[in-house]
Amino acid sequence: MITKEICKNYALKIKEETRKFPIVSDWVKSNGFPCGKTYLLKLFETYTNFRDYCDEPHLIRTGKLTLEWVKINCTIIEKQCWEWVNSIDKDGYGVIVDNNVSKRTHRVAYELYTQTTIKNNLVIRHKCSNKSCCNPEHLELGTPKDNAQDDLQNRVRKIGY
Repeated sequence: MITKEICKNYALKIKEETRKFPIVSDWVKSNGFPCGKTYLLKLFETYTNFRDYCDEPHLIRTGKLTLEWVKINCTIIEKQCWEWVNSIDKDGYGVIVDNNVSKRTHRVAYELYTQTTIKNNLVIRHKCSNKSCCNPEHLELGTPKDNAQDDLQNRVRKIGY
């Protein structure tokens, strides 16, 4: 069984070798890590909790939050997704703290891109079905009902109906 201590020791070993603490997108079991990103987040709930457990300082943004800053903190993957590489919540969404308020990064990216504020009764839907994607071209405004329908369609597509 993979424990919190095993994950911590592995992360600190990587930091010693590379001089960089591994970011959440590094955690891929096939790359030699003791477990995958999903299991790591299951153990710690958030990547920030994991950094705290390892006594690793938080990544702090200096200056104004911009769409360019969001993109810089992403890895561009297939389908041009901007995959958030810092703190990820237990549901798989990127998280940032802005003005002492925790926000999901895809919502921040959408607001910066459209220069609007999202009303509380609306959600941001991922057209690419990648929860950690922050590419504003992959995001669209919708209702919780729209989002539930998207989720159902994605599940049906995965099982091949």
